[in-house]
Amino acid sequence: MGLTDLLNFSEKDTLRKQREEDCKIRDLVAMAIADGEIADVERQYILSIMEEENIEKSKLSQIINSDPYLIPDAYPVDDDHKLQYLCQLIALMIVDGNCTEQEMKFCEVIANKLNYDKKTMDQIITILTDALPDEMQKMSVLLSYLTNSINTEKL
Repeated sequence: MGLTDLLNFSEKDTLRKQREEDCKIRDLVAMAIADGEIADVERQYILSIMEEENIEKSKLSQIINSDPYLIPDAYPVDDDHKLQYLCQLIALMIVDGNCTEQEMKFCEVIANKLNYDKKTMDQIITILTDALPDEMQKMSVLLSYLTNSINTEKL
């Protein structure tokens, strides 16, 4: 492998990383607004993910103000990153204490794109909900999730 090949590989790797970041922020924003608005707690959670993954904070406003259909899908390919992606999306879905039908449908679509099924999604929700410190919040999340899960299955 020559120097040119290394430079091309590096450029492709950087471009792929940028596309994955854009896709992730797009999906997180879509999840946050699925219930009609981005709650402060949702915005803070998205920003914490961005900080943890060294993504420029300015990218959030760029994604919010852009056409989501112009941002191509670019999902992780390795299992660890796919699972992390889904866990972050599900955590965002429950962070405000409510799981709406729209959020659940969106989450299922993304889970399918990551090659996960609803059973895996349910397991992650149970694990994340169990980690919530407040018992009332746990009950609220589980109740809204189960109610909307039943409504979604009827459709």
